[in-house]
Amino acid sequence: MKKYFFVLAVSLFTAGFSQNYKPADTTYSPVKLKTFQVFLETSNENLGKDLKALNLKNKSTVSDITSSRKKMFAEMIKEKTFFFDEPTEKYIQGLMDRIVQKNSLKIAPQKVLLSRETSPNALSLGDGLYIFNTSIVNKMESEDEISYILSHELSHYILKHLQRSLVKNDELKNSADFKARVKEIRKTRNTGIQKGLSLMKDYQYFDKKNSRKQEIEADSLAFILFKNVAKDPANAAVALSKLDSVSPIEIANLQKDDYRKFFDTPSQKFKEEWLEIYGENTYNYSKSKVNSLGINSDSISTHPEITERIALLSKKSGAVNTQSVSGVTPEFQAFKNKMLNETLFSYFVQKEYGRGLYFALQVQKKDPGNEFAGKMRGFFLENLADARKNHTYKRYVDDVNVQKQSDSYTRFLAVLENLSTSELEKLAQHYKNN
Repeated sequence: MKKYFFVLAVSLFTAGFSQNYKPADTTYSPVKLKTFQVFLETSNENLGKDLKALNLKNKSTVSDITSSRKKMFAEMIKEKTFFFDEPTEKYIQGLMDRIVQKNSLKIAPQKVLLSRETSPNALSLGDGLYIFNTSIVNKMESEDEISYILSHELSHYILKHLQRSLVKNDELKNSADFKARVKEIRKTRNTGIQKGLSLMKDYQYFDKKNSRKQEIEADSLAFILFKNVAKDPANAAVALSKLDSVSPIEIANLQKDDYRKFFDTPSQKFKEEWLEIYGENTYNYSKSKVNSLGINSDSISTHPEITERIALLSKKSGAVNTQSVSGVTPEFQAFKNKMLNETLFSYFVQKEYGRGLYFALQVQKKDPGNEFAGKMRGFFLENLADARKNHTYKRYVDDVNVQKQSDSYTRFLAVLENLSTSELEKLAQHYKNN
């Protein structure tokens, strides 16, 4: 696949490229990388000192956390996941700093790290460090919405949710009941698996219940912080509604006619059989909801029901719907357009060729004049065709999961599956040359 990355770089950075859009460079300069690595290492050491002050009975907990975090950072650097772009960094960090300043918070400096991860999300690491996936901007309609997401993550830090969770889990694992059940399981050979599963279920449900409570707590504090920077407080509920999605990023609903348009070329006419979805009526809908431990995924979802959280925020703000309200500016729209193109490139960097193609088609449906998306579509198709020939196709394309995917995405996966290798190659060639 490396040869295609080289071809892509040449194609995108030539002066003759129609829109002259240049994605942020994924090559980290040695000096900047070294400085960044020292910063991450220092942050990790400081977190370790902070967590050791909790005096947890399970002494390995702190080292496990700092070690896992160190590995995560190293992997993100290796895979070019960290997103370095000074204007974008300044913009997002500025929003976080404004929240802190407008609320007169007497806290340590907060630092937002940008990521090319394509799942629209943001994460508080518990020590004033945050990971903000730039792809989330594609789902936002105003600066307000981004500010609420940042306010929510900041609230997790202020409320010390990481530290409180560790204490609760430490108490649970060291409780007399927990230890007694573990001891019983170790003594029993025949029924040990079932008892172990029962204990694991109890632990998971406890942990998720605590997580639900913390999410609602963070929402409440975030709204207080957000009101002091918002153009319209109702945008808090609007922002939260954008996170109620388990499919890949969707900014447009692809219909059958869209495929008839996009996949019909002078050298290869569209085939109606590409639209067929096999086994639609026989798929076991409930099976995919149960994980390998026999636990229903709905009952241990990481967040409480989004609808419940939206309702609580709407009540606080007086919002009557979750449609885009206000706060849209030309500056924000320009920033969003930039992040849209960067997300296309991020899909390529992360080698998510199937999802990248799906996003490129949506972009072109909304903005037919976006030639960058057209070129990217060609590269995604080319890599998928190459993967088919090398029998590595399923590394880059999701399996159908009707419980976690929209109808639009399910149909896309079916169309992709129905295309032969030669048909993929012809489509790729067309879009690379036109």
